Order: sequence, then C-alpha cells, then structure tokens
Amino acid sequence: MSLQRAINLIVALRQHPEGMTTAQLSDVLGVCSRTVRRYLAAWQMAGWVEAELGRGGVKIWRMVPF
Repeated sequence: MSLQRAINLIVALRQHPEGMTTAQLSDVLGVCSRTVRRYLAAWQMAGWVEAELGRGGVKIWRMVPF
C-alpha cells in the first residue's frame, strides 16, 4: 500500500464532504477501484471513513466527523 496514495484518498474525501464513490476516488487517485477499496477498508478499520448506500445501492464514502 502506498502511503502517499492512502493520504491522497483522505485529502480527496476531505475536499468532498458530500462523499465520493469508489469509482470517483479511483479516477482522482489514478488507480483501479480494487486498490481504492483496499485503502478504504484500511481507513474504515482505523475509524477514519464510513460508507452509506446511495442511489442504486452505490456506496458513498465520507470522512468520519471528528
């Protein structure tokens, strides 16, 4: 896992408080969606991000409010 990419994911989510989909994060980071899901799983386990289901059952990822 690239630390810089993992941090860039957090930066992207902070810039989009409305949340982002895995596909959107994949586009922003320039990596495949599988890589994004791996980063999100790690951040979710650490308590930094959360997901909710949006339209069509797509997960919308957001930063956990601190």
